[in-house]
Amino acid sequence: MDGLGIVILAAGEGKRMKSTLPKALHRVAGYPMLGYVLDTAEKLQPQKIVAVVGKGGESVMEYFSGRNISFVLQDPPLGTGHAVLQAKEALNGISKTLILYGDVPLIRHETLVDFLSESEKSAISVLGMVLEEPKSYGRLITKGGCLLAIRESRDANEEEKKIKKVNTGIMICRTEILFNALLKIKPDNDQKEYYLTDVVSVLNSEGEKVCFWTAENASEFQGANDREELSFLSEYVRREKMRNLMKAGVSIISPQNTVIDYEVQIGEDSVIHPFNYISGKTKIGQKCTLKPFHFLENAKMEDGEIL
Repeated sequence: MDGLGIVILAAGEGKRMKSTLPKALHRVAGYPMLGYVLDTAEKLQPQKIVAVVGKGGESVMEYFSGRNISFVLQDPPLGTGHAVLQAKEALNGISKTLILYGDVPLIRHETLVDFLSESEKSAISVLGMVLEEPKSYGRLITKGGCLLAIRESRDANEEEKKIKKVNTGIMICRTEILFNALLKIKPDNDQKEYYLTDVVSVLNSEGEKVCFWTAENASEFQGANDREELSFLSEYVRREKMRNLMKAGVSIISPQNTVIDYEVQIGEDSVIHPFNYISGKTKIGQKCTLKPFHFLENAKMEDGEIL
């Protein structure tokens, strides 16, 4: 998409994962979280993709070397607004910037296409969703179809906490307007961080119309901050993977007793028996039979093979 730049925020250290591995490289159904987001970003055919990395960023850059992506470093980590600001030079000459998150891997290409289409004429637009229990999500303060502010949960008052329309974190903005606003935000919050969400209030104060668009499927925006959430996302992805394989002509005898990771390929008329774990870039041909109790990783089965 001509004139579109994408910033992927991927500087999380994974502290709640209790890990030295950067959060972006933690795997959902065998595939790094950032990989999902990058795959989706590339489908939009942007002019440029920039990932903001932090501590341990060298390993992220090494893993994704050769992909259509540039990297910038955020050090020290001073909040999401500060993170996006690190991409300013890399996005020079880009007319619009879409902001995504490296730990929100399930966002669909179709959702982003609809969001970009709805936001075509606005200077800035925020992607929202509705949750019955908003918990720690930032609330969207709206009036007359416009977005007045995004209030982080920890900074919201009791009335604002009742709002069910919340921020996914994803936004698109004219690049020049975005970075001018980022230079004006201040760390006036209990975290002493520069919140990206504060650009909404800045732009409203300057007379810019700030829009929002609400997505239908909130499950797309589920992130992973700890091992339990990582497991939940992996389960979701594997379930969808097996559903799609069965629709494509693969027999999976007992999906609840089978694990098939994201990158696995299986040809039609193949039969997968229970108690198999199939991972990595394993490729199973057509009319194969995989009997119980195998662990396959980056393996290959030729057409008609029985194992």
